[in-house]
Amino acid sequence: MQGSNLYIASNQLYTAYDATPDSVDPRLEIPCLPGHGYHTFFQALKTCTGLRLTDIEKQQLMDGLQYRRLRRRQYFLQEGDVCRHLGFILRGAARMYAVNAKGQETILCFDTEKSWLGDRESFHTGRPSGYHIEALEQMEILSGSRQQIGALCAAIPAFRAFLEHDHHCQLSRSQLRLHTALGMSAEERYLDLLTNWPAYVKRFSQNMIACYLGIKPETLSRIRKSWQGR
Repeated sequence: MQGSNLYIASNQLYTAYDATPDSVDPRLEIPCLPGHGYHTFFQALKTCTGLRLTDIEKQQLMDGLQYRRLRRRQYFLQEGDVCRHLGFILRGAARMYAVNAKGQETILCFDTEKSWLGDRESFHTGRPSGYHIEALEQMEILSGSRQQIGALCAAIPAFRAFLEHDHHCQLSRSQLRLHTALGMSAEERYLDLLTNWPAYVKRFSQNMIACYLGIKPETLSRIRKSWQGR
């Protein structure tokens, strides 16, 4: 069935981390100034958890999370690599996708501002990822290695709560994706997208939306024309 090859997030919570320092992924090594990125992150954390950070905790986060930029079409992760970093998106968007033996792509999810970027299963287990994560726009992120994320979780309860909240959101999103893929027609999937993720339609190309929905671009075009005529 088209669109049924979906990512189901790991049930593993943010508890176990490798104590061995991780090497820095050279694709993330684009030096730049932090700007207001950390303030944006602190505000997102407070909004999500309702918890205030102390000045010491803010400094720990600034020391432990690195401000990075990704160019459009630059990879945060490629299939076969171990996901050694998680990234919090300050600006921009990315897609997580898989490629089958025939070279056909399946977009599992889009990630946009104020969400976390990465293959969490690979990040926690150290196993190679089966997915690509590609920047669709110029991106600004705060990234941390497994060792850095683990140390921050242990030291800052609010940060741990922030990650756990995102983890549960990922689980809910995966369940919804599975439901739409298995239980909805192509037209119903598009209507669901318009209802729950209307910004996607304006932000991403028709080909990418079709890939995300598990349908052909021409099918999506017919559905859109049908809706416009109503």
